[in-house]
Amino acid sequence: MEDAMQLDHLNCCGIREISGLCGYSTGAAAFKAYLRQTLRCGLTHFRYVIFSQANRDEDAGSREEYGENFAAYLRDHKLGDVIETGEYVNPNSGNLLKVWIWTVDHDAVNASRANRAKREPRKLKEVVEPSATDRGSLHIGV
Repeated sequence: MEDAMQLDHLNCCGIREISGLCGYSTGAAAFKAYLRQTLRCGLTHFRYVIFSQANRDEDAGSREEYGENFAAYLRDHKLGDVIETGEYVNPNSGNLLKVWIWTVDHDAVNASRANRAKREPRKLKEVVEPSATDRGSLHIGV
């Protein structure tokens, strides 16, 4: 299955941005995709990850919560500090936009990666500790 998530490289080597988060209905599914994305290209040496959530119409009753769900998962599983902005109108689109900054706790993330590999060896065959040589600064996705 192709992941909807991408982990985009920014101009600063210590920051990545998650795009495609809206493709995951739960924080657990999004984190699993994050583990796959970081492993595939050895992207494990950065400090911060930015992610966002957009909503078209607050009154429509169809509020998206993918950003909230991912932030809650990270906090609940103690995977690093997560701070968030308020929700404001994006002047480019008119959508309501909220942003989070995750300070990645790599020790906790790697422990989670190892635990998942033990629990789901066939499903998560690739979710293991990346090798020390896989430290590239690559753009994931096209």
